[in-house]
Amino acid sequence: MYSNTLTSQFNFRTSDNTFDTLLEIATNRYADLCINDIYILLSECIKDCAKKTKIIDMVSAQKLKKHHNTLQAIIPQYHTSKCVDDCAYCGFRKSNPNVLRTELNDEDFERELKLILDWGYSVIEFVYSTDTNFPAKRIAKRITKAKQMGKSIGKELEIGINAPALSLDDYKILNDAGLDFVLLWMETYSDNYKKWHQNNTPKSDFNYRINTFDRSIQAGIKKYAFAILFGLSDWVEDVSRLIAHGLYIRKTYDIEPYIIGNPRLKRAMGLSVENSKYIIDDENYIFVNYLFKLIFPETKLFINTREEIDINLELIKGGGDFFTIDCGTFPGVYLNSELVKDGQEQFHTSYYNREKTIALLQEKGYKVIF
Repeated sequence: MYSNTLTSQFNFRTSDNTFDTLLEIATNRYADLCINDIYILLSECIKDCAKKTKIIDMVSAQKLKKHHNTLQAIIPQYHTSKCVDDCAYCGFRKSNPNVLRTELNDEDFERELKLILDWGYSVIEFVYSTDTNFPAKRIAKRITKAKQMGKSIGKELEIGINAPALSLDDYKILNDAGLDFVLLWMETYSDNYKKWHQNNTPKSDFNYRINTFDRSIQAGIKKYAFAILFGLSDWVEDVSRLIAHGLYIRKTYDIEPYIIGNPRLKRAMGLSVENSKYIIDDENYIFVNYLFKLIFPETKLFINTREEIDINLELIKGGGDFFTIDCGTFPGVYLNSELVKDGQEQFHTSYYNREKTIALLQEKGYKVIF
């Protein structure tokens, strides 16, 4: 029902608008910004550093005025490394014979969650691979349990799930359990999606995946998070299509993205990805994140530990974003760091020492809310 309407937003068309006109349109929530406008705006800025700087400075000033350098801490909790998908860039891919396959059982889930709460967190991302042992009803029980554990210590938790694309009925189950937001990284909007997701696995069905937020919103979950994985395809086209996707949801449901993620392709067990011809350089990567903020000013970036701290400091000017400090991409890693001593994690991440990172952020003028 939604596929034709949505994918029609991804067809590049001609546009005669100048850069200044496009910039004005981009800052107007009710303007008719088309994908070709976005593409031209991107292309103009790539060629002209002064135009990038203009957007970055403008957005940073707006964020500072609204958020006063305040950041919200967020932490992922992985529940399984078992997966029936075979995404070529992921350490958990089905065809990887070397990764440890395990799941966080109910007892360890509660033990690890208690530890996360003791650290002070109140926004938690539950992360699931495509594991048939975790249907919606089981995930719902964990959401309910987490909310109960939070309330028992006077904390109102905000729970999101980063999980496979689910059905409308599944999202209704999760909504009833109190799920706050749905995260789903689109990876790439190009035909390269087929190359990276082969073998007729659940995730290989892009049409089903792209309509996920239509289903979750109709189920009552009004907050959504999406992203591309920089490095899988031409990033200028992917960024344009990601923004067009968000504009479609704005126009259809009057809902802004809650979070936009910004992961870049990183090495994973048995994979060398550094030579991808689609890797985005640091300067354009930083700029694109401010373009997201320009067009979706109410949206938070999901600052992640795939990046070194110096890059992330460039992304958060003015505040208003989610910031990841503690990050383990394997089930139970916060309980036992030895689980990932042999590179078992889903992908490579940088280690941020909690105390030193918070001190550094404070030194830079930021306030981190847990």
